[in-house]
Amino acid sequence: INLRDLGFAGDVFAVHPKYDDVRGYPCFPTVGALPRTVDCVVVAVLADIACDVLEQSYEKGIRAAVVLAAGFGEGGHGAARVARLRALADGGMTICGPNCFGALNVKTGGAAYSGKLPNPLRAGSVALVSQSGGLGANAFTPLMVDRQLGFSHLISCGNQIGASIEDYIEYLVQDLDVTVVAAIIES
Repeated sequence: INLRDLGFAGDVFAVHPKYDDVRGYPCFPTVGALPRTVDCVVVAVLADIACDVLEQSYEKGIRAAVVLAAGFGEGGHGAARVARLRALADGGMTICGPNCFGALNVKTGGAAYSGKLPNPLRAGSVALVSQSGGLGANAFTPLMVDRQLGFSHLISCGNQIGASIEDYIEYLVQDLDVTVVAAIIES
């Protein structure tokens, strides 16, 4: 929904074994059945299935992923899943998360982001990177709505099994359209 609401101009494909169409987007039974390789896969399934989807994505040639599910090391659980994600990251897949809301690029409409977005969404030069999706959204929304501050990016990086908060900040400080980078760091 966020991609459509922001007017994302790129192709969007859904993957689900039971549907031909999801909210108006063509749907395929598996990642392997996609008509072509895509730039990024948003994995919105339970942790037990997420690694399988990511490995299928890697085999398809997809090298970027957002993993929304929790269950990758929180509370001492999910060590085997963490190892599978680290292997994919070590093999060249850029992973946002797991246990995150994802990433939002306000300028391009790229919304690999599962959180609710404020309306109106104001484009600007501030980028926010937060380990916690909830804390990030709780800072982002009132700053945009109440203070009318414009944002370029909102990134919730979660457990950082792939890309780290430092990776996102390094990327953002090189973006000439970003004048302020804010971070919410939990450790």
